[in-house]
Amino acid sequence: MGVRILDCATEMGACLSLLSALFSGDVLLNQKAIEVKERQANQIQAEAASASVTFATHGKDTVVKGATVSGQGVAVSKMVIEQDAAYWEVIVLQPGHIAVGVAKPAAAEQLPPTLGEGTTSFGSTWGVLELAKDDVIGVCFQHSDLPMITFFLNGQPCEGREVIRVKGPVCPAVGVGESEVELRLSDFRFKPPSERFLPLMAAKDMLRAS
Repeated sequence: MGVRILDCATEMGACLSLLSALFSGDVLLNQKAIEVKERQANQIQAEAASASVTFATHGKDTVVKGATVSGQGVAVSKMVIEQDAAYWEVIVLQPGHIAVGVAKPAAAEQLPPTLGEGTTSFGSTWGVLELAKDDVIGVCFQHSDLPMITFFLNGQPCEGREVIRVKGPVCPAVGVGESEVELRLSDFRFKPPSERFLPLMAAKDMLRAS
């Protein structure tokens, strides 16, 4: 009887050791998968950061210097939003009338006075007293769900400013009225609300990431 109990205890110990080894292996595999995913996300972020912000067109009274926009009117980025979900930010450098959203690629003379007017641009507008210097407007854009555009102010949701639907190929865009902003496509000050929303990628980077 004593020998049988000893054998059972030995077998039980061996089973526990095997289960422990299998569990440790699963944990290790999961950890490695997470690390690979993080490296891929960091690579995408780094590639996005290396791409300088450029504007395809802007209004005649709009001043564009690198990633900053000032004066009066609308400026439209060259980056067409092709991925399913994207995130970017607009930094307030000088408060004033500020519009944030997207616009269809268009010639300067076809740009609307501000975003959200007509059928070629979509966005939301903030008044002079609604923003302060260094405020950050975050933009989440998605093709596959509604609303297609949601906004955040300093990391907090801006309820009531959603854009339900957007038609046609569009690019990030800003509108200024005696104000100054910076369009930021990477190196964000706030985290996107979900890991679905990645920095904007060019088509070649999207193929590489997939």
